[in-house]
Amino acid sequence: MLETLRERLLSVQRISPPGGLKTLSDKSREAKVKNKPRTIPYLPKYSAGLELLSRYEDTWAALHRRAKECASAGELVDSEVVMLSAHWEKKQTSLVELQQQLQQLPGLIADLESMTANLKSMSLSHRPYQIEEEVFVSIAI
Repeated sequence: MLETLRERLLSVQRISPPGGLKTLSDKSREAKVKNKPRTIPYLPKYSAGLELLSRYEDTWAALHRRAKECASAGELVDSEVVMLSAHWEKKQTSLVELQQQLQQLPGLIADLESMTANLKSMSLSHRPYQIEEEVFVSIAI
């Protein structure tokens, strides 16, 4: 059985194109030959990548610094807004109280007018008595 297999392999090697069947070790040797080390003219220019990396790092650092500045400015603005909000809440409370007091003014004015009218009517009703008293006092003297 092994003999027939060997005969078939040999017949296939004869029929196949030049070079015949290659073993794995042959292919490995060919691959090593193809992967020769590069010569100096074909070496990549690392300075171009270094320049790009340097530019990227500089840009990132500038953006990071600017982001920190914006964050601190935002915190300052936030504290100012909180202070202004508290200030205007106090003002709003005062204005609401003033509005309530102003809404009570028409009733207060009406009460004052009725009191004034009552005082006038009382004053007129006391006058005749005062005149009679004066006449009585002057007669008695």
